[in-house]
Amino acid sequence: MNKRQKNKQLKKWLIKNGYSDKKGKLHCLECGNSLSFKDEYQKRYLVCNELCYMRSVGFSWRDFL
Repeated sequence: MNKRQKNKQLKKWLIKNGYSDKKGKLHCLECGNSLSFKDEYQKRYLVCNELCYMRSVGFSWRDFL
């Protein structure tokens, strides 16, 4: 399966599960920024960066100090 087909399959799954609108735009679960289908990290975790991922799983920088 090539990259275009994988993106199309992901968009269909997201729409079927009520996550995105008709255009298939992704938004970060924590801050609401739009995400790219080209970035594997953003597609996999549905967050824009590591800080938002930490917040989504309940961590903060204080936990590491």
